[in-house]
Amino acid sequence: MSALLALLLACGTLAAAGTAAPQAGPRAVRSFLLEGHGLYFRGEHEAALKSYAAALRLDPGSLEARINGGVILSELGRPRDAVAWLAKAAALPSAGADVFDALGWADLAGADLQGARRAFAEALSRSPEHGHALLGLARVELAGGRPAEALLLLDRAASASPLDTLVPYFKAKAYALLDDPAKQVESLRGAVSADSFFVEAREALALAQSRLKNFAEAWKHLSKAVDAAPKTKRLKAQLDQLRFAAPAPAKGGNPAAALSVQAAVSDLGQGKVPLLRVGIGTNMAGKPVARAAVSWSVNAPFRVRDAVTGKDLARGEPGQMWSVRRLVQKRRAVLQVSAAGLGTRLQSSRPIVIRPDDPSRSVILVDFEACVDGGRCALQADRRLRGELEIASYPAKRSLKLINRINLEDYTHGVIAMEMPIGSPLEALKAQATLARSHALHIKTVTRRHRKEGFDLCDSQHCQVYGGVGAETARSLEIARATRGMIVSYGGKPGHVIYSSNCGGRTQSGSDLTGWGGLPYWRGVSELQGSSDLPDSPWALRLWLRSIPPAYCKPSTSVHASHFRWARVLSFADLEEKLGRSRRIGRLMALRPGKRSPGGNLNSLKVIGTRGGFTITDEMALRSQLSVGSLRSTLFVLDMEYLPKPAGKGPPALIPTQAILYGGGWGHGVGMCQSGAMGRAEAGQTFQEIIKAYFHGVDISRLPY
Repeated sequence: MSALLALLLACGTLAAAGTAAPQAGPRAVRSFLLEGHGLYFRGEHEAALKSYAAALRLDPGSLEARINGGVILSELGRPRDAVAWLAKAAALPSAGADVFDALGWADLAGADLQGARRAFAEALSRSPEHGHALLGLARVELAGGRPAEALLLLDRAASASPLDTLVPYFKAKAYALLDDPAKQVESLRGAVSADSFFVEAREALALAQSRLKNFAEAWKHLSKAVDAAPKTKRLKAQLDQLRFAAPAPAKGGNPAAALSVQAAVSDLGQGKVPLLRVGIGTNMAGKPVARAAVSWSVNAPFRVRDAVTGKDLARGEPGQMWSVRRLVQKRRAVLQVSAAGLGTRLQSSRPIVIRPDDPSRSVILVDFEACVDGGRCALQADRRLRGELEIASYPAKRSLKLINRINLEDYTHGVIAMEMPIGSPLEALKAQATLARSHALHIKTVTRRHRKEGFDLCDSQHCQVYGGVGAETARSLEIARATRGMIVSYGGKPGHVIYSSNCGGRTQSGSDLTGWGGLPYWRGVSELQGSSDLPDSPWALRLWLRSIPPAYCKPSTSVHASHFRWARVLSFADLEEKLGRSRRIGRLMALRPGKRSPGGNLNSLKVIGTRGGFTITDEMALRSQLSVGSLRSTLFVLDMEYLPKPAGKGPPALIPTQAILYGGGWGHGVGMCQSGAMGRAEAGQTFQEIIKAYFHGVDISRLPY
C-alpha cells in the first residue's frame, strides 16, 4: 500500500470517527503536492497532473495545486485546459499578481486576447509595475495592431525589469509596425547588446540596418548570425544578397605588425615541466580544420627539422616569411617548404618542426588558410605561439595538421585569459589556472581523447580554449606564477575537473546528464546564498528563471547578466527547418519537456511532428537543436504559443506558432561554475576553498618541478 493511499484511508477513517481529520487532510494534500512536484522533475507530467488533481479533491482551494497543474497542462500542449485551471486559481482569495499574470500568458498562448487583457489588467491592479505582466499586456496590444500603446507599456516594463532581453526585442516589433526602422535598430541593438547569443534578434537587426542602407553594419551582424547558424539557408541567402551592397571585409593577420609586439621572456617552463602536444586551429569537435597552406615567421633565428629524425633541414632568420603546402606526388603526400624570395627550400614526406634557437624568448607567428566547399580557401587570423610548431600531413582531410609543442606552464598561461575574463577576482583566476593545468594533464594521461589525431589535446572548447601568446597579459603571468605546478587530483591521478561559464544557480551532477557518468566528485552544488531555496515545483521553476535570486553566480561587475538569465523567442517554422535536416518529422506540432535535474536543467525533450517524433537526451543536442543558433544552456522552461487553425481544416483547433524560452546559465553546468567562483572569491573564499566547494573529496597539490 502506498503512503498516499494510507493517508487517504486514514483521513476517511478519522473523519467517520469524528476525530482529527483536519490534521490528516492537510498532510495528505501536502503529500500529493510533493509527489506531483517530484513526478514533474522526473518527466512524468501526466502522473504529476493526477497528483495535483488528487490534492484538489481533498482541498479544492489549494492554490499550489491549481497553479502547478496549469503549468503542467501548458507543457502538455493543452492551453485551453491550462486556462481553465489557472482561472480557478485566480478566483481563489489568496491569488496575487503572479497568478493573474500566469493566466494572462496562458490566454495569450491560446490566442484569447480579450481574456489575456483582463488577466493582465488584474495583475497590474495588484502590482502596477509587474514587469512580466506589462510585457504580456504589450504583447496583447501588438497582436491587436496598437504599437503605440504597446510602446508605453514596454517602456514601463523596461524600468521594472531592466535585464529582460524580451522587452527591447518586442519594442523593435512595435517600431516595425510603426515603420520606424531607426528606432527598430536602436531597440534591437539593445537586445543584442544585452545577449550576444540572441541570434534571432541579431538577424532582425541586420535586416533593419539594410533598410537604412547601413550595409556594413548589416553585414557584421548577419555574418555573426551565419557563424552561429551556418546551416540555416535563409541566413546564408540573405548574406549572399548583401554581398553586392557590402563586400566582405578582408580577413587575415599582418605578420610584420604582429611580430613587432615582442612577448615577454617566459621562465615558466624551467625545470622538468611536462610537455604537451596541442592541436592548433581545431573545430568545436576538437578535429583539425582542413588547411590548404600554412605560413609562418619567427622573431628570432630558427631551424626547420625533420620531426622523426631530429635532423636539421633548413635555417631561417628573424622576420622571414616561410610557407608549407601539402602536395601529392606519386600517390604519396609530401610537404613543400618555401621561403619568401628564396623559392622552394625543401620537400619532406615526414612531419617538420619549426624550432626557435631560444624558445623562451621567441614567438612563432602562424597564418593559415582554411579550405571550404572542396576548393575555395580563405586566409584566417594569425596565431602567436611559444615553444615549437610541428606541421604534418593530415590524411583524414587531405590537408595539413598543426601541433604546438609547449610545456604545461606556458600552455596554462595561454589558457587562463581565454577561459575566464582576466579582470576577474584574483582567487577565482587562481582556481581557473589550477583547473586548466589539471584538466590538460587529465586529457593527456587519462582520457587520451585525441590520440588518433596525433596530439594530446586540442585548442578549442572541446578540451579548453588555448590562445597562446595572444592571450598572455601581465596579470595572467602573475596568476600562472602564483599557481605554478598546482593541480587537482583524485585517487592519485589528475582530476577530471571540468567547468562551465555559469550554472544559473546550481551545478549539475555528472549522473544528471545522459552518457556522462557519475564521478564521485561531480556532484550538484547549490550557488544560492542565505535562506534562498532552489525551485522544487513547475511554478517555482518558472518564477525562479524570471528572477535574479541571490547566488554566487548572479550578475555583478564580473558576470554579465545574460550569463545568469536569458530569454528567447523561437519561431516554430525555424525550429521545423532545423530539426527537419536530420529527421523527417513533417510539420512541427509540439515540444514536450521531459526529465529535469534537481536544479531544473532539462535532460530530455520530445519532438512531435505530423510524420513522427523523437526524443533528444544529449545535452549538446538540446542546446544546439532548439534554436536558430545555440541555447546558452539546458536550464530553461518554454511556453508555446498558438493561433486558431483556419476554418474547415479539421483538428486540432490550435496550431503552434512560436515558443518563448526563459533560461539561466551558460554551459553544461557540471563541475566549477566560473561565475560562481568569481562570486565566491568576492565573498572572501581562497582558490583552494573554491575548488573544494565544487569538487568534493579531491586533493590539491604541487607537481615536483
